[in-house]
Amino acid sequence: MVNTSRHTFPKREHLVGNTTISELFTNGDSFSAYPFRVFFYKHTKDNVAPIRLLISVPKKHQRHAVDRNRIKRLTREGYRLNKSILTDFMTDKDYKLNIAVVYLKDELESFEVVESSMQKMMNKLIKKLTEDA
Repeated sequence: MVNTSRHTFPKREHLVGNTTISELFTNGDSFSAYPFRVFFYKHTKDNVAPIRLLISVPKKHQRHAVDRNRIKRLTREGYRLNKSILTDFMTDKDYKLNIAVVYLKDELESFEVVESSMQKMMNKLIKKLTEDA
């Protein structure tokens, strides 16, 4: 099991693969936690990690690659520092989670705003998962 006291975001926790991603967007649920749109899918397949994350910043909202990459970096860092919220919730669960986070805002945000939005998103996701159970 992954040591949750270390704030890491290793490759095995990155959501990759066309079939996995299309399954997430077609069969998963979604909600909005502005400035993020969150898609999540509970499954029982054997993954290496209990939670896998995809971060997307559409070109429609951020025209410059520099801005898209900065938002992705800030979002990854906000997730990495606060992922213990989700990993603590996921212990003793019989399912695994695939999550896609899509940035919706047209302007760049500071790290503090992105991090607090990430925390709100995680708490809202936990609330949705407990409602479904």
